[in-house]
Amino acid sequence: MYKTLVISILFLCFFSLSLSAQNYKAAVGIRLGTEIGITGKYRIGERSTLEGMLQTSFRYPSSQFSLLYERHYPIITKGLNMYLGVGPHIGWYAPPETTTTDIKFGISPIAGAELTLGKLNFSWDMKPTINLVGGYRILELETAISVRYILVKRTKKAKSSNWKFWEKGSSGSKKRGKSGKA
Repeated sequence: MYKTLVISILFLCFFSLSLSAQNYKAAVGIRLGTEIGITGKYRIGERSTLEGMLQTSFRYPSSQFSLLYERHYPIITKGLNMYLGVGPHIGWYAPPETTTTDIKFGISPIAGAELTLGKLNFSWDMKPTINLVGGYRILELETAISVRYILVKRTKKAKSSNWKFWEKGSSGSKKRGKSGKA
């Protein structure tokens, strides 16, 4: 099973470079792993995204919302990235043997990889949750696979090269006087 998954991912990475050249501005989808939930990413810079996650745990009686800043690093092609990030989380959990719900708050670092193919964005990540206040445990280890649908494709900026950088103006030409000479 794992060998088939690894071979499939490698095949997609190396033999479908033209498909993975798609980038996104906004994408939403599902997250499934040690937790189940929804995820959304929004690109805020050339290599930066904000990711929001609302998830509930299979292992612990808890749910949480995380807002993460992520920095992306392209691998091989623009559609295949590694990313690192961090952000706060807030959640609620029901301690065992009680009927109350308590609040948890902390920091969530994240490290993962993502691949964009057409209108779909696939990612796998490790996201330890460090609870500073509350929580079932101080450290909860989380991992998941996310599949997102791209809502808004990223438009490529046209690069304008001004070879005559010593001249003023955005078009690279000098302003001409009444005589038409520079």
